[in-house]
Amino acid sequence: MTWSDVQDAVRQYNIELMHWQSKLPVELTVLQTQQQIRSADPAIELAMYYWSIRMILHRPCLCNLEGRIVNESKASRDFNQEAAVACIDAALALLRLMPDSPNIGEAYRILPWWSLLHYVCQAAAVLILELCLAAQHCPSRVGEILDGLKKAISYLRMMSPASLSAYKAWRVCRQLMADSTSRLGIDTTSVSSDMLQPPGWTAAYEASLVKALDDRKDSFFPGPLRTW
Repeated sequence: MTWSDVQDAVRQYNIELMHWQSKLPVELTVLQTQQQIRSADPAIELAMYYWSIRMILHRPCLCNLEGRIVNESKASRDFNQEAAVACIDAALALLRLMPDSPNIGEAYRILPWWSLLHYVCQAAAVLILELCLAAQHCPSRVGEILDGLKKAISYLRMMSPASLSAYKAWRVCRQLMADSTSRLGIDTTSVSSDMLQPPGWTAAYEASLVKALDDRKDSFFPGPLRTW
């Protein structure tokens, strides 16, 4: 596919998604606030699914395309920018559906733990990527992006004592947040980085995770911050 083909596909699927969203019953609208839908489990699940799809749909544009497309038009560059922002907005909107001060009981009333873990990690990955790109798509919203990422990481930390997957995700996201923000001159040492390993976490798991984090850091951050 050419990049123009990708843009056309994103545009068409987005039209279909907006049409679907506009036809939802009032009680299931995905654009309600957290306070309006917290007591309606089907509405919460549907809203998270909607924002998840929007992240997936616009994710191709969340990258650095500067200079990579010969003779790219202004309309194409504008589309790339708008789609990247839509991806970031979707991640933040999903996280806003969740209480700001989570407790384990309230969190697991939102969704089953495996679904919640998936959505939180998806949103965190989008926000981390934008920080790795030096917030080039939303330079004036670094604080908002960082607050959303901190919220995602707080949920992962809360879920970690009972979930090896959540613990691993928390370690990965916490490390990538520290790496990306340090290159933006942002101090995140106030975000807790210490936690007891959950039952069942073995020395082999630890060695594998440490190696993955080292390899990932070398790949993503070779010296000065890359804005690819």
